[in-house]
Amino acid sequence: MEQRANIKFCVKLGKTFTEIFALMKEVYGDDCLSRTRVFEWYKRFQDGRDALEDDSKPGRPKTKNRDELVEKVREMIAYDANSTVRWMAEELNTTKDMIHEILTKDLNKRKVCARFVPHALNEDQEIARVEHCKDLIKTARRNCTFLESIVTVIAHPPYSPDLAPADLFLFPRLKLRMKGERYENVMDIQRNVTRELKAISKEDFQNSFQWLYERAQRCIDIQWDYVEHCNR
Repeated sequence: MEQRANIKFCVKLGKTFTEIFALMKEVYGDDCLSRTRVFEWYKRFQDGRDALEDDSKPGRPKTKNRDELVEKVREMIAYDANSTVRWMAEELNTTKDMIHEILTKDLNKRKVCARFVPHALNEDQEIARVEHCKDLIKTARRNCTFLESIVTVIAHPPYSPDLAPADLFLFPRLKLRMKGERYENVMDIQRNVTRELKAISKEDFQNSFQWLYERAQRCIDIQWDYVEHCNR
């Protein structure tokens, strides 16, 4: 009940699900409710629920039919596009094959750079990807030092983690270096992330933008489609 009350309090403060779950993990550690349980209570309180008690049947709400399961998967992806098939299957007490089928057939999703995105982009989104790549290449050709510069803001087409420097270079590198480690709290995570970021050399950053240039050209060559095999 205590954790539910804290979730309710955070919802009333207007905090997002991601912020609430991070706070819960920091306070309760291994005793924290699972991500799915926190999300379920977050949604209930956000929808106006006031009671902290379980519904008539205790425990995790059972998925009665496929439609309900599809909606739960849709909600998970909406709040965290990096959710894994294995994690969703475990949390929803179903098989990985079922989750994969729902993602690809019911929700029409595909995974690009460890992130679920729409399988089929609309025409405007396809055009935006190609135009984004053309602009990037045009700028780089006009200014030979562009890729060596400190770029603070780069326009980003929708649903395109395969063209985002952070998804291509930064996040995979951090994940590789920090995977398997246990952190005491959010501050500990921040310290370790900062340390790893400072360890990245200037040459590595410059190479990542050269890689982005090459991927942009590839996107144009294949007429907007996703450029697979992001990790390099």
